[in-house]
Amino acid sequence: MMIADFGISKQINDATLNSNSAIFGTPAYIEPQCIKYPGYMRNKKSDIYSFGFVLWEISSGIPPFHSFTSAVEVQILIFEGKREAPVNGTPQKYVELYTLCWDDSPKKRPDTKKVLEILNKPLVNDSRYLLP
Repeated sequence: MMIADFGISKQINDATLNSNSAIFGTPAYIEPQCIKYPGYMRNKKSDIYSFGFVLWEISSGIPPFHSFTSAVEVQILIFEGKREAPVNGTPQKYVELYTLCWDDSPKKRPDTKKVLEILNKPLVNDSRYLLP
């Protein structure tokens, strides 16, 4: 599984595993630590945070915090721990996954292996929703 921000994507290797916290990209997808702690070194858990918002966007059909026009407004919301509300009708296990991914604490976020494991399980008890 590959998670990428096509605006600033790059291959992860030893030299680029951790990048500095300079804020680039779409504000809603940038983890709070980059806003709270100057010099914060991004890592794979940073990608998991962003992926949580990708999952939310898939369920909603709209970009996160789309009603806000200012990047600063979005950064303040993220800093304060605000996240988008689940969309009605979204399977509960899917909601649990993306809220776990965008947890404020990187230590509480799952790794990519766990995300894939969860996504490969049925999200609801209905064969129409089984992933291949």
